[in-house]
Amino acid sequence: AAFENREPSVTVFKKVGVLFTLQLCVFYVFAVIGMFFFGGIVTKEAVLQHLKTESTVNQNVDAASFWQYVRDSFYYDNNMNHFSNAMTVMLELTVVNQWHVITRMYTELTSAWAYLYFYAFYFISVLLVVNVL
Repeated sequence: AAFENREPSVTVFKKVGVLFTLQLCVFYVFAVIGMFFFGGIVTKEAVLQHLKTESTVNQNVDAASFWQYVRDSFYYDNNMNHFSNAMTVMLELTVVNQWHVITRMYTELTSAWAYLYFYAFYFISVLLVVNVL
């Protein structure tokens, strides 16, 4: 008797499927764009170089502790050097998992223009697709 009226369940699953497909498309587009602009930039060597520069040359304790955290937490693996890595970064950004660390790492390794990419992704993926639609 409980499974006789399945229409609401089918309707919900169809709508969730559409949202999932839309989110996957957003992930794909931003992953490809991210690979184009950031591919090969975020590496373990780049993080170690920034850590060395900030701790020895600039003697900036805050920046050095940030790069030490990135190194010790393996955040350099959150790169866009391969499609699978880029999709993982998209998922982490969507669930807002250490969003500020990932964004800062990319902006300091590239330029402040990287904020445009990350804020656009946050606005479209998190605010529009996940929360509104």
